[in-house]
Amino acid sequence: MVTRTADDPRAEALAVARAIAARSPQAIRAAKRLINAIPEQDAAALLLAESEEQQILLDSEGHRETPRAAAEKRAPVFRD
Repeated sequence: MVTRTADDPRAEALAVARAIAARSPQAIRAAKRLINAIPEQDAAALLLAESEEQQILLDSEGHRETPRAAAEKRAPVFRD
């Protein structure tokens, strides 16, 4: 999936990888499951799966950690 071009693709890819790695591992896994399901499911099934993933994430520690870290002016620390 290409979303942009860069003069230094390797550096850009590493920057994107660092940004992804700094996010909630649980949320990243949920997004990957949804992306992987695209070829196998229709739109209605994907929307249902997304809703189910969101419900799980909304009740997760990672979801609580993000605003807490922002309020404390620090980077979030996610536990896997």
